[in-house]
Amino acid sequence: NLEMMIKEEPLQIENVDVKSLIETKVKHYKFLYPHLNFKTDIKINSFDTSKNEFTRIIDNLISNACKYNKQSGEVFISIDTNSMQINDSGIGIKNPNKVFNRYYKETDRGIGLGLDIVKKLTKKLGYKINLQSTLDIGTKIEVTFK
Repeated sequence: NLEMMIKEEPLQIENVDVKSLIETKVKHYKFLYPHLNFKTDIKINSFDTSKNEFTRIIDNLISNACKYNKQSGEVFISIDTNSMQINDSGIGIKNPNKVFNRYYKETDRGIGLGLDIVKKLTKKLGYKINLQSTLDIGTKIEVTFK
């Protein structure tokens, strides 16, 4: 992620197998967070995007959904031709309007760059990102494609 911030490489748009990409990421995070329940609703197999940037977005969002979840919590990932949603049953966010600011963090974890990077990547791809969160209930992030 830090390397991405330093380098400004042009987008390489290609047809990305998002179904396989998400399934691979879920398998990885299931291994790292065996106490969480993962569910997916993948309605498309592939679409045109930058694989590198899209992978970074998915990694950051799923990682956050896991790190800030509750014991025996749930992570739900859905994607269709218009958008991707990642919902969690986690601790929620006190200040949802600040989480996309560089270095902002609400806990001792991390350095406050993940969602700043996600915001920059979504903008670079022409996507919109929306976050809704309720303390002790969870967070929903939606990335709307162009």
